Amino acid sequence: MAHLGDLGHSVIRRMTQYAEKHGATNLSQGFPNTGPPDGLKGSSILAMLGGNDAGIEMLLTESISAVLGYDVDTSVTTLPELLAEIDESIARSNQDVFNQYSVPYGLLSLREAISRKVAEFNGIVADPEKNITVTCGATEALFSTLTALIDRDKGEEVVVFQPFHEMYPNQLLIVGGTPRYASLKEPDWDLKNPQWQFDREELNTIFNEKTTAIILTTPHNPSGKVFSDDDLMYIADLCIKHDTYVITDEIYEHMTYDGHNHVSMGSLDGMEDRTITINAISKTYSATGLRVGWVIAPEEITDKIRAIHDTIVIQAPTPIQKGTEMALGKLGPSYYQQLAQNYKERRDILLQGLTDVGFRCANPEGSYYLFADFSGIRDDLKPMEFAMLLTERALVTPVPGDNFYATNGLGDNYVRFAFAREHETLERAVSQLRSVDLG
Repeated sequence: MAHLGDLGHSVIRRMTQYAEKHGATNLSQGFPNTGPPDGLKGSSILAMLGGNDAGIEMLLTESISAVLGYDVDTSVTTLPELLAEIDESIARSNQDVFNQYSVPYGLLSLREAISRKVAEFNGIVADPEKNITVTCGATEALFSTLTALIDRDKGEEVVVFQPFHEMYPNQLLIVGGTPRYASLKEPDWDLKNPQWQFDREELNTIFNEKTTAIILTTPHNPSGKVFSDDDLMYIADLCIKHDTYVITDEIYEHMTYDGHNHVSMGSLDGMEDRTITINAISKTYSATGLRVGWVIAPEEITDKIRAIHDTIVIQAPTPIQKGTEMALGKLGPSYYQQLAQNYKERRDILLQGLTDVGFRCANPEGSYYLFADFSGIRDDLKPMEFAMLLTERALVTPVPGDNFYATNGLGDNYVRFAFAREHETLERAVSQLRSVDLG
């Protein structure tokens, strides 16, 4: 068995550091360079300042002078001074609860908001008291889930599609699970619309009596594949046959393009009690640093997840929970439609630029990544060598493709680019790539 010492530092984070060292455009790590929508930022600030629901209501409905109890000249008062005065004024009359410990598995009002959201958008029925746990982002959500599911003494296995996000095998190693890899097949570049697909027969042979779960990311990172209804039904049938769970990472659910739509595994017949759905505010709300996520799971698994979650982190930040609750209520369908449209435009900018300089890329159906074959540019370099070359010569930094595989030899012609940047940043990156000789 592998040991914890075998864990390496995140290659994705290391590439970010390499980009910073060279002053390069960082397209490696998947975070936007724009902030969260006002609905989330403002709501979180209201929760921090207001301290409780009454304080929030006061800030929403009263003028600043009314809150302070005297007229204030905002033209000469700096924002920090003004915030300090508001904070002091509200603190005199309200008990602070939103900057303190809250229920470890999440504010009830947030769990209720999540329940409404997944019922409307995902077709999932989730009881706020029995099925929903609020976590410190999707990463902690997955770790708590795997810890709750895996008995390290039983040699339990979890199926993972490769290419994968690096945290999946790393977390499995920590909790004592054994990953079994099913490979998405590289696109057939002779086709008009080449796409990544999985081999159903291979997946069928991997499932066995030791299989505890399969981790499914849709839309997929890094390939951009959106698993179809037919794909999901095939996987669901295998899980029902072998009595296993599906752990779905749905963090890119609102980023789908060209008529592709996200379908949640937990909404399919027969999968209600064997699907564990993970999500977070990180990508949909451009808030990767705020660390609020959630797990939706059957009640018996939820009890275990909550125990693990309470032990390792206690709770997600209370004011950000309150801000998330308010944002879920404020941001309607138009926000999510515009989000997808914005990312489609960004995808098209980077896809065209990469194609023009010799990369081969499947057109992403979802998420905000391009997994690009560089063999037509330099077939003599390993992925890390090519990523460093791009950083040093073109000042554009991707992630080496073999970082997303456990099987030697796979991903050797690929690098991953994140198009989670503003149009201007992507256009600059494309210009930089076009202007240099990589030979």
